[in-house]
Amino acid sequence: MNKKIYNKLIEVAKKNTVIYENDLAGAASMNLVLPHERRELDRQLDEINRHECAQGHPVLSAVVVQRESHMPGRHFFEFCRDTGLLKTEDEDEFYIREQRKVYVFWSSQ
Repeated sequence: MNKKIYNKLIEVAKKNTVIYENDLAGAASMNLVLPHERRELDRQLDEINRHECAQGHPVLSAVVVQRESHMPGRHFFEFCRDTGLLKTEDEDEFYIREQRKVYVFWSSQ
């Protein structure tokens, strides 16, 4: 697991805020213009999310959003569907609920 990305997500979650994908990538010395680095960021976020979910924690990457939409990318929802967390078609509602869970959990740590 990429500790730099993991620690950055925890820092953001504890502040009850979000981080843009590009800013997170930059903090990890990645350039999302390069397809292989985008895939690597997605892979790292999946690994972090699996780690968190295995401990009964909410999906930590709910604090990562795209600058244009202020919503997570498609990969967030694909991960949540693939793992059985997202069972509804209302992605917006799921995202808001999951992000709140992240903030509540990490503000108590």
